[in-house]
Amino acid sequence: MDNLDFLKKIQQYQSKQSPSESNSGFTLIELIVVIIIVGVLSAIAAPGWLAFTNKQRMNGVNDAALNALREAQREAKRTKLSYSVSFRTNADNIPQYAVFLYKDPTDPNGARSNNPPAATSNAWRRLGENQEMPQGTVVLGTNLTGVNTASSTNLNSVGTTPTNPITFDYMGNLLPPVTLGNKGLIIAVGLRQSGLATTATKRCVKVRTLLGSIQPGRDAECNPN
Repeated sequence: MDNLDFLKKIQQYQSKQSPSESNSGFTLIELIVVIIIVGVLSAIAAPGWLAFTNKQRMNGVNDAALNALREAQREAKRTKLSYSVSFRTNADNIPQYAVFLYKDPTDPNGARSNNPPAATSNAWRRLGENQEMPQGTVVLGTNLTGVNTASSTNLNSVGTTPTNPITFDYMGNLLPPVTLGNKGLIIAVGLRQSGLATTATKRCVKVRTLLGSIQPGRDAECNPN
């Protein structure tokens, strides 16, 4: 066998061996490098993803607050009776709301008053019922200081004590007497880590007029002053 034939046989052998070698998988060093890269990328992306999901949750709770106000207004017009809505944060730090029938407490024949339902009542429902919401993700705030009465100075956090009610009459208007302040009756939603400060990221719904006009807002639009 001459040298040329020998070289040809070596090439044939190598061509048969290379496919199996190419399918042999990652080496240990390559695997470690991939794991390190994935870990670094996860560490970079995780805070941004968490912030994004928390903002989505905040938006969802705010949408639910808007729907709660509209539900009370809709029930008032449907039944031709005054209906109220109140908000709270329960003992598990979950935001809730209740829509309930209003009856003038000065009416001697009135079976109901404008007091929100009892803490254990089934009338309290979760804001964003279909949304995953870890405890303590968001904080509620309001400028309500009385029934249909707003402050123009600051937002107060909403705890287990329900907010003063927002009440609509049989036409869907705000039930007098009404004090709207500078920006209306406000229910605000903020992220718990940043709170409800003037510069904080937040969302809100506002009842702006005596006719019961409801509109959403964000950030500085949610400040009462």
